[in-house]
Amino acid sequence: MKIITKYPINIIEKDKHLFDQVKDYKINIPQIKKIKNVFVTNNGFVLKNGILNAKSGLNLISKHDHTFYFNYWKTALEQNIVCKFGKSLPSIELKDKTYLLIHSKWLNYSFWITEYLQRLTRVEHEIGLKNLILLYPEEWDNIPYISESLKAFQIEHFRIPAGHHLFISNLIFPEVREITAYFYPEHIKLVRDRLLDEAKQRSQVTHTPKKIYLTRGINVKRAIANESELQECFRKHGFEIVSFERLSIWDQIRYMNNADILFTNHGAGFSNVIFMEPNKIALEFLEKDFAHYANPFPHWKLASAVDVNYAYQLCLSEKTKNISYQPLKKTTGEKRIEHVDRIITVNLELLEKNIKFCEDYLKK
Repeated sequence: MKIITKYPINIIEKDKHLFDQVKDYKINIPQIKKIKNVFVTNNGFVLKNGILNAKSGLNLISKHDHTFYFNYWKTALEQNIVCKFGKSLPSIELKDKTYLLIHSKWLNYSFWITEYLQRLTRVEHEIGLKNLILLYPEEWDNIPYISESLKAFQIEHFRIPAGHHLFISNLIFPEVREITAYFYPEHIKLVRDRLLDEAKQRSQVTHTPKKIYLTRGINVKRAIANESELQECFRKHGFEIVSFERLSIWDQIRYMNNADILFTNHGAGFSNVIFMEPNKIALEFLEKDFAHYANPFPHWKLASAVDVNYAYQLCLSEKTKNISYQPLKKTTGEKRIEHVDRIITVNLELLEKNIKFCEDYLKK
């Protein structure tokens, strides 16, 4: 299926080539598979007859990003052989019942919302959760947003001890999306609607602002050097300064669903954009060098998938070199991470213009 992403509402001509890299893309719609007699590694890779299922991990078969297939297939195959014939790796054999796999190697709040819960809601919607047992990695017990959100689903859990691998007779396996920054809109809207319904019942918030600056704080990666001046500017324009760190997932959803305008730095919290109402506005601060690398705007594509208007502001850091545009094939994951984790400075004059632009846009 071909996905067409709308340009940012505040795009300028000299930046168009950055977005044209991946503005339109094709995806294979992830399916739900029923598989017998498989080996599942502790981080969710699926092997059948010694072959790694390329839909059990992000970017395993990507044509654009760095591809991980061979390295992870080799590791998973070694784990399979040792578990089957050796004793140095612990494993568990699961027979008779049917188990559901939704986890994979990469986990943060964004992946939980857009990948893990998306896989769970697809199964709930298409075949139901009755008589299924969710594979539940032990480390999830220490992550509040996971335990909170799973309370909304009526499904039995099997807790996987840390470091253990699995031999499973009957597995329900919803495929992952092939590339981190590619989204199938219908699946994203499905998890959006499912969690919105729950948030209306479970959230405890009584006040939600219309204009939000979502702050990451000052002592974190991807911080903003002039954070205090930034907040002063936002307050002047009637924005409320919000941090999601101490809010439940349900309260975060309610905040986003009632917001007309969101401004924030690039980070996992931006994935909450899917809970905004269609035609509202979300603006993202991005390090300028990072914007020149492969798939630098995943939240742009995510916002477009749920019909939220996306805007951007490129920012400088002390290390910004104003690199020239490079084709996707010349980029590397390591360079992207180094660039995205920089501490940036937001140009306040440009910020003022973007605030006015967004406010005027909503009035149209």
